[in-house]
Amino acid sequence: RDLHLSIRRQRQMCIRDRRMGHDFNVFCRTVNPIGDMRKVVVAAEGATRMFSMENVDVWELGHLFNIAGWPQPHSLTQTLRNAARSKFRWLERVPGRGGRYSVTDDGRSLVLKGTRFLSP
Repeated sequence: RDLHLSIRRQRQMCIRDRRMGHDFNVFCRTVNPIGDMRKVVVAAEGATRMFSMENVDVWELGHLFNIAGWPQPHSLTQTLRNAARSKFRWLERVPGRGGRYSVTDDGRSLVLKGTRFLSP
């Protein structure tokens, strides 16, 4: 449990780094997703690109939403789960890592379509 808290603190420190935080904010504003589920996907993708975070949990997403300047949905947990549902599959659960999610190729394509961030 202490290890888990230590990892969270390290990630929080990483997220607070001004330069990376600025780059993350610019990424989020440039992509400009509409809808909370798309914002969750953009935040998770931005965390991968800017903070080298392979996956995120709801606690980290809350901090990422704050950095992006987005209001948090009423239930960020439910929004995260909805984005991972089989109907959408924009995110996927990380096996063996309860509550952690990563962006799928479908999710990445959906939210980055039409931006300079989507590689051909």
